[in-house]
Amino acid sequence: MFSPANAEDVKRLFAFCMKYGVKFSDGEGFWHYKSGIVTTPQGIRFNVDWFDPLIFAETFLYDIHFSDFHLENKTVIQAGGFTGDTALYYAYRGARVYSFEPDTNLFNLALQNIKLNPELSDKITMKNYAIGKDEIIEFPLNPYGESSSSAYSLAGEKTISIRSVSIKTILEEFSIYDPFLLDLDIKGKEFEVVNDEAISRFKIVRIEYTTSIDGKKIGG
Repeated sequence: MFSPANAEDVKRLFAFCMKYGVKFSDGEGFWHYKSGIVTTPQGIRFNVDWFDPLIFAETFLYDIHFSDFHLENKTVIQAGGFTGDTALYYAYRGARVYSFEPDTNLFNLALQNIKLNPELSDKITMKNYAIGKDEIIEFPLNPYGESSSSAYSLAGEKTISIRSVSIKTILEEFSIYDPFLLDLDIKGKEFEVVNDEAISRFKIVRIEYTTSIDGKKIGG
């Protein structure tokens, strides 16, 4: 269903089709769109709200989060949860996922998207936390449609106080004894996480970063 309320998101969906050659069809194995819900060829469902062509291309076309053929019952800690796309990707592949998103708007949308997938939702724990050190931090409220925000970019932004947790605390708080994969996209906080000795307990650590610290772009 197209409406003025979702017009910008539908435009992004159209841009996704045009840029990446994606075809939407009612046939099996295609992307689907109906009544504000986007469904991937794997059958994973998302609200069209905040649809980001690049992130969905990375996750479901380029498969950039692929880390192992066998993720069944393995534990993944994933930070930078956005709208739940990566958490649902890993859950679809059989993993038990702990996903963290500090932006309140994105976190709430991720919860909605996870709820749309009841066959996967029991494999996912989603928390409105930042990852880094154990502290309370100020975090910007993401403007509608923006896909990234950083605790290092607060100038002129409305902020909210949120909990930040270390990897060590996550493992303890959720009683995770055999973590397999740590997947980070946390816009600069990676520099805090790499000093956490607890990351040595993971079999695989995947870090994706692009951020701006003191006006200087880092990563790419």
